[in-house]
Amino acid sequence: MNYVGVAKYLGLGLFLIVLLSFVPGVHAENTTANSSYVIVDIPGITYDTTINPPRQTYRVTQGQTVYVNDTIDIAGMGWGTGVAWYGRYGEYGEAQYVRDFTGLRRDVQNFYLDPKIFAIRDGMWYQYYEDQDYSERRGNLEAFYVKTGERLNTITYSNGTVVNQTTGIHGVEIDRKLPPEVIVPEIRISDYLLSLGDPLNTTFPKAWIFGRVDGIYNHTGNLTIEDVGGLEVGRYKLVSHSSGNNTIFEVGYSDNKFTSPWKGIDDQSVYGSQPMLDINKFYWMITSTDDKIQTFDMEVQEPTISIISIDEVDVGNRVPIKWQPGLTLLDVRGYTNTQNGTTLTFILDPDTHNAREIKDVTFNTTALRTSPGNMSYYRIFIPVNKNNMPNGMHTLRASTEIGGSMFYDFPISELPADSYVPNATIKYIGDRNPWKPNMTIPDPIVVVQTKVIERVITVEITPSTELILAQQQIAQKERVDYWVSMGIVAVIGLIILVFGGWYVITVIRRL
Repeated sequence: MNYVGVAKYLGLGLFLIVLLSFVPGVHAENTTANSSYVIVDIPGITYDTTINPPRQTYRVTQGQTVYVNDTIDIAGMGWGTGVAWYGRYGEYGEAQYVRDFTGLRRDVQNFYLDPKIFAIRDGMWYQYYEDQDYSERRGNLEAFYVKTGERLNTITYSNGTVVNQTTGIHGVEIDRKLPPEVIVPEIRISDYLLSLGDPLNTTFPKAWIFGRVDGIYNHTGNLTIEDVGGLEVGRYKLVSHSSGNNTIFEVGYSDNKFTSPWKGIDDQSVYGSQPMLDINKFYWMITSTDDKIQTFDMEVQEPTISIISIDEVDVGNRVPIKWQPGLTLLDVRGYTNTQNGTTLTFILDPDTHNAREIKDVTFNTTALRTSPGNMSYYRIFIPVNKNNMPNGMHTLRASTEIGGSMFYDFPISELPADSYVPNATIKYIGDRNPWKPNMTIPDPIVVVQTKVIERVITVEITPSTELILAQQQIAQKERVDYWVSMGIVAVIGLIILVFGGWYVITVIRRL
């Protein structure tokens, strides 16, 4: 007997038993585990002790909830070119992220939910077809629902005992690394934008305003609503004026004059002159002092508000309201030239509600401004119940608390029951038709027509000798006739001239 070989195998077996004793959740008795512990480092996400431990590959049905770090089998659904994410609540019309397939079947049979991709894109994922015209692209093409919450991990022993071994949560996000959502593009009007009815708040020690016909001289840095209200609509030069090293403002204004406390600078009269001419005198006086100035462009406008888009979106957790059948949200976005914090009011179908009902269809938000010269913007979610609203055109009125309003019309339409939604009808807002049928292009109809085209064709033919002689005789006869005619005319003229002269002489003799 080979005792060395037996000892070798016994030593190997003992080593394996010792090794297994250190594996958590595994005991000598028969066990069935549905998970194991794995720690994964993901940029931007930190976990207490574990992310959801990976599971062996399992088949997923359409719309099933899955967890980050799982490997799933999605080959049984019938796939396009990949899967797409349209936002956590499906709020985007276009795919925000597309996970393409390789074209191999094993790619969809072992589809890994990589935390670097799916941990920050939870919610419903849809089947994606690269062909933009594919019917029902987001209609009934749900793929799976990614959940980043805690999944219950258990281990079952042979005696039936079930032990919960969930020791970690899905993670605390410290930086999602997603680009900030652009509500509307920034629109810059000037360095400073004012609406009549808003004040001007600056950090200027002194403010000077020069316009076409209106001006405000040697004012504090903050203008009241009344100060701004006295300006005409238009463009201005706004000057920030601060004192120099001597802390004395060496240029001021009094009694229609630009004045200075120093005798070395003459006062400048501005009586009756336009502010845009006065600004040159102001600049000239400043150059003789150590005062500091900075000039900005400013524009004064009537208060306005605009609606640039109305989109229908799901309720989700956007507004704290109780969901009911037919409830949806209008995602309303737009601009206003009023200052930051101005109250904006929106009324749905204002002409169809009485004074008691109007409060139920009135919604408010505030204007947001990122720069004093930019247009303010807003976004508001307005709940509507399509089941309680008739088909046809509806109106949304937007207004600001200091004036300015606009009306925006949008349709609510209804689709009849069809093959996509049997025994039902679907109402939708605007052009958000969730079921778009395939476009059938008919075969072209060719009509054959016979047209007779008449054309004049000139063919040059060499004439015969007889024809040439005949034409020459005709030409000679025409020439002889011409000169005979001219001779006759000349004779007649001569006779008239002779008799006329004789008659004139006779008359003269009689006189």
